[in-house]
Amino acid sequence: MDSAFERALQRIPAWLQEPSFRFAVILNGHKSPIGKDWNGPNGKNYAYGHAVLADYLAEGHNYGILTGIGDLVVLDVDDVARLQALGIIDQLPSIFTVRTGRGVFTSI
Repeated sequence: MDSAFERALQRIPAWLQEPSFRFAVILNGHKSPIGKDWNGPNGKNYAYGHAVLADYLAEGHNYGILTGIGDLVVLDVDDVARLQALGIIDQLPSIFTVRTGRGVFTSI
């Protein structure tokens, strides 16, 4: 793999670079993934390191990760303060920060 592909793939955090995780391509300015049946087992989704994924990332496009595949579970929380008040935050495993399409940052 050439260095441009490697740099493009570095946009994906190291802990998501698991062979069992799958990624869908999201074009700049769009919210939905591209490609037919992008969330299906034979659809347009790619493993980390796939040349098609790397090409799109090198062009500056974004990616989405398919949840429920490879033991990846995502908890979408809109009220972090409420989870903190309930004492739930400390019980959650590996929590990371994301930026949504609206520019909202979630950090725990």
